[in-house]
Amino acid sequence: VTRSIPLQHRPIDILTLLGRVAEAHTEMMVQQRVCLETDWTERLPSINADPEQLQRAFGNLLLNGLEAMPAGGVLSVVCRTAPKSTSNIVASDASVTRMAPEPELYAMEIEVIVRDTGLGIPADHLDNVFTPFFTTKKKGTGLGLALTHKIIEDHGGNIHIASELGQGTAV
Repeated sequence: VTRSIPLQHRPIDILTLLGRVAEAHTEMMVQQRVCLETDWTERLPSINADPEQLQRAFGNLLLNGLEAMPAGGVLSVVCRTAPKSTSNIVASDASVTRMAPEPELYAMEIEVIVRDTGLGIPADHLDNVFTPFFTTKKKGTGLGLALTHKIIEDHGGNIHIASELGQGTAV
């Protein structure tokens, strides 16, 4: 996790990348009776990123979701644009708040949410899931989410996790 590999940024289509990641996990989904649901538009703006590193990060998230559902379930992947900040699109003029005339000119971020209907993560473990070598798995190294966290942050992104026991996890 501490070894730094220089990122090889180039314009990529995030939806194509997510499709490849999902395809790489198809056999495991079929074996475990996991249904994949995707929620994304047909087109999103290209992003400047290292496709191999992002593929590794999203692959880790899908794998974790699948491992949390050994008896089947639903794995959903949402991908959408989101404004970097509401202050970018809402302009305040004294007592009047109005939308900026051309909000599409403002910077947007791409939000990817991977959600499973699996076992969930105990609340007392949530603060440690991105810590290297922390794992609750019998065969885990504790490096998957730590590496994913580093890759996302190296790309200027943020990663958050929410989970409820017996209900699943969203990252």
